[in-house]
Amino acid sequence: MKRRGFALALIVLSAACGSTSLSASQTAPALGHSPQRVTTPLPIVGPLRPIPNPPFPRSLSATAYDPLSGQTVMFGGLSNDGTLPDTWSWDGMSWTEHHSAIAPHSRFDGLLAFDPAVGGLVLIGGDPNAPTSPAIDADIRSTWVWQGSIWRRLNTAHTPIPANYYFGWHALMAYDAASRELILVGVSGGPHIATCSAETWTFDGTDWRMRKLSEALPATVRVLITDAGTGSVLAVVNPRRAIAQIGFVTPTCQPGSFDARALAATTTFMWTGNTWKQVSSGGPAASVAGDVGGSTLGSHAVLVSEDARIWLWTGTAWQLKASSTTPEGRSYAALAQDRNGRLLMFGGDIQVAPWYLGDTWLWDGQRWSLVPVSGPPASAAR
Repeated sequence: MKRRGFALALIVLSAACGSTSLSASQTAPALGHSPQRVTTPLPIVGPLRPIPNPPFPRSLSATAYDPLSGQTVMFGGLSNDGTLPDTWSWDGMSWTEHHSAIAPHSRFDGLLAFDPAVGGLVLIGGDPNAPTSPAIDADIRSTWVWQGSIWRRLNTAHTPIPANYYFGWHALMAYDAASRELILVGVSGGPHIATCSAETWTFDGTDWRMRKLSEALPATVRVLITDAGTGSVLAVVNPRRAIAQIGFVTPTCQPGSFDARALAATTTFMWTGNTWKQVSSGGPAASVAGDVGGSTLGSHAVLVSEDARIWLWTGTAWQLKASSTTPEGRSYAALAQDRNGRLLMFGGDIQVAPWYLGDTWLWDGQRWSLVPVSGPPASAAR
């Protein structure tokens, strides 16, 4: 079974929060066909309603909030039973499993983000963690859309997912409201290769386009997040030493060049529509096992580090938020905003037995709250 725990670079987009409770009066109003934005998390008051049958424990699921349906959707992931093919939605109070006649192949580390151009959540990429076939490869490299209750597959002329995606390739994705495009950042790797820079792709609702940049994003990118304040995508990058030829390890760029430069601290870049602009140096310490993830929250972007601490983007820097409660540290949990404006976190990888968690937490801007359960988790559908 394949598991993750990378010191520099990697993944994200996933889940978080909760402990006290919800009544009908504590949920957001019903949503229509226009995107709804909750700018202030709804405070949690009183005990939370127990979840009867939560999802199976996992990490590295694809998770995102759909403002049209008010659903926070979670697809797939990696579990003790292998990769998962299931689709779940969180409505602000409980989890519901969905069954679509047509659905993507099981995978972990898939990418999911809302795109107004297609009126739904776009899914692409991931790793089936099993022997593949031309049909499975085409499925993983295809662009899928979740529209409230069904999956459909889009026909695009191009895909950002390389043919050898299962060989050391990883990616992140977020929606850039300023340019009205999805931004995907992919990093290739492999034995004896020191990757200098990430590729940047954009999706306009119809097709994918690889962007040729004069200054590419460093390959140690760890999370991509939409900053609700500006609508722009932020890329948080781990520090690194200058890349050089060491033994049999060959850089993908010229040692001493700009692309091979060292980064002394965690560095944040913003997508301007045609390039990545550095906007901050400093903030959350370098990720070792892997962050929980990043998400939009109200009018901000937030990063949840592997120790489950919350960092809020102020527009110029990262600020650590205090909390009276803190969940168990973890990596690669499902993390996204929910319809009540709270941060939802589910599961994650703890690097020791039982390896994968199946707990649901909510952050209301002041503290984490654990959502209780009243029954066993759903089975691991395969």
